[in-house]
Amino acid sequence: MAKKQTFEDALLAANTVISELENGDLSLEQAMEKYKKGTELLSYCKITLADAEIEFTKLASDINRKMEENES
Repeated sequence: MAKKQTFEDALLAANTVISELENGDLSLEQAMEKYKKGTELLSYCKITLADAEIEFTKLASDINRKMEENES
């Protein structure tokens, strides 16, 4: 079974792709493949961050609700 990619791994890989593209030593075909991979990695990072934000918001809401219940 393949190991699930972490946010940190995806971000590091995206930064590597960006560096390779900025270097300018790639053929057009290679650059297009790197660009495609980079957009996939950044999309994964964006979705992962959005999911984390939702989870943190739920946790904060639960904590606030419990605190209010204890104050009553």
